[in-house]
Amino acid sequence: MQQAGIDLYPQPLVQFNASAAASIARTENDDSDVSNSQSSRVVISASYTDILSRPIFYESEKARYDSLAASAVDVRLNTLVTTASVYFRILLLRDLLSAAEKNLGNAEAIEKIARVRVTAGVANEIELLQQQIAVQRQRNSLDSLRQDEYAASAALADLLAIAAQSLTILGRSLATINVPEVNAGVPAMLLVRRPDIVQAEADLRLNQAQVDLARVAFLPALGSTLRMEGGGNSLRFRDFSSTADVASQFTQLLLDNGARRRNLQRSELFLQDAFDRYKQTVIAAVNDVDVAIGNLALLGALADTAKEDLDRATESFRIARARYREGVADYQTVLIAQNSLFDAQNAVLNTKFGRLNGVLAMYQSLGGGWTSIN
Repeated sequence: MQQAGIDLYPQPLVQFNASAAASIARTENDDSDVSNSQSSRVVISASYTDILSRPIFYESEKARYDSLAASAVDVRLNTLVTTASVYFRILLLRDLLSAAEKNLGNAEAIEKIARVRVTAGVANEIELLQQQIAVQRQRNSLDSLRQDEYAASAALADLLAIAAQSLTILGRSLATINVPEVNAGVPAMLLVRRPDIVQAEADLRLNQAQVDLARVAFLPALGSTLRMEGGGNSLRFRDFSSTADVASQFTQLLLDNGARRRNLQRSELFLQDAFDRYKQTVIAAVNDVDVAIGNLALLGALADTAKEDLDRATESFRIARARYREGVADYQTVLIAQNSLFDAQNAVLNTKFGRLNGVLAMYQSLGGGWTSIN
């Protein structure tokens, strides 16, 4: 783009031609005085061709640069959002690990109660076997979660371009992350804040410039040259005199077998396609914001419900375990309460993770805080 800007100015050409000649002159007192004189000439010329097309070409290159810049911002924004999402997933897995360890402790406590009941002859051995299966499932879940955490950490290291062994993640829980409140509505600045919209708009400008260039091709090719010459009788140019002339030229191609007309039609088709893509990009951006707002509202309501369900499941499991210990409730009641508690704990964590991802989606749909400088 800088080179295209420089090309807007005439291209100067400076020539220096010097010639020397010797002459002999005599004074009236018969003294001889021989002096050498030199003459020199400076020629300065500046040419400017393609007068009509150069400004359009500059606008074309500027639009091309803006498109590439917006594309680079879009890539960085996607990488940033992906990195944040992977980080939140690591915190989620650590929360799930902590919950799974507590669930394993609860399952082992029920197993001990079942063993005592079977030993006392007040319970069927099937209850103990079923609870042992539940305990083993919790242990398997812990191993799976640990592997998932390692894989997520490796993925984060890849995004950060560092070795997984060198990565240290200080965060321990999603509980330390607050979900920000987002005001509803599509901002008016969306057209200059979304890099994909800015890129589509730059592509539209680029195709418009191509149409303008195709139209200019029907006009004569204009150019001009400014020439200045000067010289003097001494190398210091004390008696410098100059002449200047401006010459203009134009050429016109009359017969091209319809090539210029076809080029214009093709450029106009590309322009129409660029306009359709720009319109589609704007509509998709507005829809993205609307969907993100709706998702955040839904996830907020689900989070409140999940928290209430967790409180109910915790109390239900406490009562069922106590009644089972006392021999009032059967094992099936305890098993149902236990599974409900495990599911409720995971639902709370997954909903928190979903809300954070929803905020990331909103952040990306709004352009990530970036603003085009055009």
